[in-house]
Amino acid sequence: MRRGAIALGWAAVALAASCEQPRTELVVRVDSDLAWGPGQRVQSVVLTVRREGATGPLRSARTTALGAGGERRALPLLVGVTAGDDVETPVWIEALGCGDPNGCTAATAVVARAVVRFTRGDAGAAAAAGVGVRRSDVHG
Repeated sequence: MRRGAIALGWAAVALAASCEQPRTELVVRVDSDLAWGPGQRVQSVVLTVRREGATGPLRSARTTALGAGGERRALPLLVGVTAGDDVETPVWIEALGCGDPNGCTAATAVVARAVVRFTRGDAGAAAAAGVGVRRSDVHG
């Protein structure tokens, strides 16, 4: 079994648009200490966001191929998640580091998960709230 990690960080950011109520957003940062890109250990990232927990309503799911050029993206990935009208319900975030450019399941991935809450109006949290979540077991 190989050792490695995918890091999932987040920062709560309140962005004041030209309105009375600031928009509240999480900025999810995905990075890896494993080799990534075409032909490497991590060739794509599957990022899933749900309300409440692992079985909660799906907010979004996306697969991003890693590398340079075309549709591929470099790490770290930064993804914004807006709260909408509900800042009280936590969100469950899962990042899978996949050995295939088309994605994978948790059974064959390097996995990082976090449950976080939005912070209404906390514009100063962006720089200080980066937190790494690591899991060293690489399956497959």
